[in-house]
Amino acid sequence: YPEVLKQWADADHAASTERRQALQRELLGSGWQALEPGGCLVYSTCTLNSAENEAQCEWLLQSHPDARAVALPSLLGLEAAAAAEGSHYLRLWPHAFNAEGFFVSCFWKDPVLTGPALCPAPPLPLPALVPKSWRQLPADRAQALETLALQRLGFWPKKPEAELFEDGSGDVWLVPGSVSAPGGLAELKLDIGLKVAKAAKDPSTSGTPFELAEELYLLAGPRASGAEQGTEFWAAILAETEGSVSAFSALMELRASQGDATGAAELFEEMRRRQLRPSIISFNT
Repeated sequence: YPEVLKQWADADHAASTERRQALQRELLGSGWQALEPGGCLVYSTCTLNSAENEAQCEWLLQSHPDARAVALPSLLGLEAAAAAEGSHYLRLWPHAFNAEGFFVSCFWKDPVLTGPALCPAPPLPLPALVPKSWRQLPADRAQALETLALQRLGFWPKKPEAELFEDGSGDVWLVPGSVSAPGGLAELKLDIGLKVAKAAKDPSTSGTPFELAEELYLLAGPRASGAEQGTEFWAAILAETEGSVSAFSALMELRASQGDATGAAELFEEMRRRQLRPSIISFNT
């Protein structure tokens, strides 16, 4: 890549590296200040010079006594990628890993040394945030829903302190007893629990007032008795749950690759209906 070599040979290269260093330290310091005690920060670059990598890591460790470097090579079984013998950092050389060059480091924020002023807020009782229009699911209906999930999925989330609530549209939500979150953030959540069921379209035919929600299938994952379902089954659930361009595009591409032009076209129309704009449209013939 001649343009890369030209950049390295540029007379301003050293100065531009110093500018990047200053910006990187600003980002590191800001990220560390925002990080919750007990949390982890990953610092990674796509360059291999020590000024933007090891030097920045040492700066973080020296300027923040509560920072602890995580030994990534041993943790991930990538001793061959250690930046140096005994190093806690990863350095991925292009010739060794058939990839672009990368540097990766990880730091843990010691909650003991952070100090009580920055410790997480006490657990917030989430049921207190449940909309007033929601109603707690009666015990018999809650038991019927759990039985249905065990019959069809072989799975039910066991959270003794959690409660089931039904919203105005018939969706059933599993709400945890409490959550630890910085003050004010929990109140901003759009969903304060996990949607586990929705109202059945035809209870007289299905014999149950509920249909299991796609979110519950995703939570169950490989633990579900239906985990042997094909890729399209799970891709469809992800698209419906996430509702994003990428999820719908992946499902559309999967159907097209299987020769299901009608199914792919239906998905495209659904994306248009939801006013999602695909980034890539491929026609396979």
